[in-house]
Amino acid sequence: ALQYLTLLKLVIGITLCYFAISIVFTTKDNLRLVLPYVEFARKVRGIRPLLVDTSVLIDGRIEQLAKSRFVDAPLVITQFVIEELHTLSDSKEKTKRERGRRGLSVLATLRNSPQIELTIETSENSTESVDRALIELSQSSGFRILTTDSNLQQVGQIEGVTVLNLNDLSIAVRTQAVPGAIMQIEIIRKGESPQQGIGYLPDGTMVVIEDGGENIGEHVMVEVTNSLQTSAGRMIFANLSL
Repeated sequence: ALQYLTLLKLVIGITLCYFAISIVFTTKDNLRLVLPYVEFARKVRGIRPLLVDTSVLIDGRIEQLAKSRFVDAPLVITQFVIEELHTLSDSKEKTKRERGRRGLSVLATLRNSPQIELTIETSENSTESVDRALIELSQSSGFRILTTDSNLQQVGQIEGVTVLNLNDLSIAVRTQAVPGAIMQIEIIRKGESPQQGIGYLPDGTMVVIEDGGENIGEHVMVEVTNSLQTSAGRMIFANLSL
């Protein structure tokens, strides 16, 4: 009889624990009123949203990338990122002012695009740093961070946050420039020598065309002869294709 009583107590204890845990997780929002210092992490189902950094809005490429539907995740922009853009747009420095206004313009385009799922997150920034606030929000919400800032990317990786750098995508999809490759390019100016012409690929890579100095303003076919990776970026050398 004693063994049955002990077993019954064990079963009742396990059952009560199960119901208690179930109640906590199903009523966690209400429990915050009773236990204000207990924080429950939000669980994200489906595709994890992208938390957009200030640098991405200023960069502007996210606008076309989202419209092309290559980004199928919801975009989340925080109120403190928007406030940082407003601060930049009101700066006395021309460069900062232009960057801020560009970011606000891109934000307006994203908000007005029906094919883009965009949410404004109203979380307050409790820190001095926007980067730190983004990392903390990512940790609590499960969102991924989208940035062009390599420093934010490194800090996020150290702290276990998923950070996607738009520049990494740009490098991955840029035109391959192997010797012998043929491409079309517009020559926009002369190079260091009068015989050279200079053009640029869509990703900003400089192309130096030998004997292209006489074709300024023309779209020409060129054949790649070499490419060089420098601290300033990649440079391609080519000849006019016959």
